[in-house]
Amino acid sequence: MVHFVGAGSGAVDLITVRGAELLKKADVIIYAGSLVNRELLSYAKKESVIYDSKDMTLPDVISVMKEAVEKGLEVVRLHTGEPSIYGAVREQMDELDKLGIEYDSCPGVTAAFGAAAALNLEYTLPDVSQSLIITRMEGRTAVPEGEDIESFAAHQASMAIYLSAGMMDKLSARLINGGYKPDTPAAIVYKATWPDEKKVVTTVAQLAEAAAENNIKNLAVVLVGDAVGHEKYDKSKLYSPDFSTEFRAADTKEKSETIICGRVVNRYPEADIFVFTDRAEALAGKIKDQMTELGNISTSVFRSHMDEVKKRLSFSFEEKRAVIFVSASGIAVRCTADFVKDKLCDSPVIVISEDGRYVIPLLSGHIGGANELASELADRMGAFKVITTATDISGGFQLDNYAKSHHLHIADRNLIRNVAAESLADKYQEQGDSDGADKNNEQNNDRKNVDGIKISSVDDIDKYIDKMIEAGGLVPKIYYLGIGCRRNKPYGDIKTAIESFLADNKVDINRLAAIASIDIKKDEEGIRRWAGKERIPFVVFSAEELNSLGEGFSSSETVLEKVGVDNVCERAAVAAAVKFAGEGNCGESLMVKKTVFEGITLALACDRRNNRG
Repeated sequence: MVHFVGAGSGAVDLITVRGAELLKKADVIIYAGSLVNRELLSYAKKESVIYDSKDMTLPDVISVMKEAVEKGLEVVRLHTGEPSIYGAVREQMDELDKLGIEYDSCPGVTAAFGAAAALNLEYTLPDVSQSLIITRMEGRTAVPEGEDIESFAAHQASMAIYLSAGMMDKLSARLINGGYKPDTPAAIVYKATWPDEKKVVTTVAQLAEAAAENNIKNLAVVLVGDAVGHEKYDKSKLYSPDFSTEFRAADTKEKSETIICGRVVNRYPEADIFVFTDRAEALAGKIKDQMTELGNISTSVFRSHMDEVKKRLSFSFEEKRAVIFVSASGIAVRCTADFVKDKLCDSPVIVISEDGRYVIPLLSGHIGGANELASELADRMGAFKVITTATDISGGFQLDNYAKSHHLHIADRNLIRNVAAESLADKYQEQGDSDGADKNNEQNNDRKNVDGIKISSVDDIDKYIDKMIEAGGLVPKIYYLGIGCRRNKPYGDIKTAIESFLADNKVDINRLAAIASIDIKKDEEGIRRWAGKERIPFVVFSAEELNSLGEGFSSSETVLEKVGVDNVCERAAVAAAVKFAGEGNCGESLMVKKTVFEGITLALACDRRNNRG
């Protein structure tokens, strides 16, 4: 019998009791000498035969196992951490299956959990992150399509990144490119739980510098996400006095102040799904259900002749709704051809095959969010996502994605093409394809060169962005619009009020980072439609969160009686500034106090620290 045993993350006493007992009984032990703590072999009996697999090939390992089992001996294959994660155990098991040799598995503690213990860390903090992504950078071994660092970074979840300590500079750049802010908390834990463990808490932007200062080049796991900083999070409902459980009644005493967290309710645009067959219509119903789970309250399914489809498409593109075809790609191309204008304003267009196996973003992959939505739908449907955007394929710097996730308006559309061209040229050169680089350069010989800055590291990104802001090519979005309104206020009234308000206060709509309100307005169609059309995040906050901002706001007893907070628009504007920009002084961030229109109130907050133009 062969037992695959997880040795744990390093410390001798972090092997499981079962694993230790198996080691004590083993006649033959094959251990990963380059990674496993050799002191674990102290559990072995004196007569055990021990092999170090660092000098062995797969056939060598299987040969030792086969010979031992044929003699009736017990074999332990001792792997580092948890064997199911980067343990290369499946290939061994497959060979044992061919030989008819029985085996079982004993789990261990993986490095991500050893590192969390070293930092007293919780990955799943309420309203910060409820997911942990364990992954690695591609190196000599590639990663599957759709599993690159940028794709995972876009989720803003907690991440534990293995086997990447020697590529910190690239890792930082790609994490930021994918959506993490440069100051996102990060940590490097070298040889977690070993006697010579090192732990360094830093930021995403400073990963390479921190690793160099501490001479960390390998054997480290990198942790990324706001959970690493554990500064702002909601307390668990499970232990909250005002939360009832099967075993405990809720305490009805007055609640304490909450922490601003809010939630964006229009993360994905509202959608129209177009179908032409019964099979497609059946799948469209399931897709609509998935869109509803994602927060889309007005996803519609259309099945009609081509003229009617094009009439609806005209509306879809005007409103910047997501367009989803459950059909052949050719049909989608022909239907949308007349409406395609500009990558910065086109609707996201996605094609899903009628069998539900493939999800393909065709148009507006970055700015419109087609790539992100396609990835989300593919994951939910168990389908393959087919991403063809050049910078996604090459791993190059994606300025449009960066600008979107860092609240920057692209004032010069040529920037996207120029940066993509530079990134692709660099990629060709890294791969040794000089012809590809030459062709790429020939096609883009008119692009701007920003003071010779080559984007290959976090520092280069910062320099480039600063230069573009100085030149006016990128404009920071620093304003946060708070809104309150009567129920079912028409879109036209909301649009008119907002346009008048912005004009009166000389605020460019392109500098709005978010529109905000109280959570009972999360389904207000007029606000959602305006925010979706302008591609501005619509974030809502609970009455408790708005009240936690304290005093200093306009106050209305009528509003307090109706919604539980004395003012919606001013508090929501400031709450958005706190959430997105980290504004500490709430009073200072409020720029324009409540302005009343017919059934609508508006206010404006500003991220004054980032006001660079």
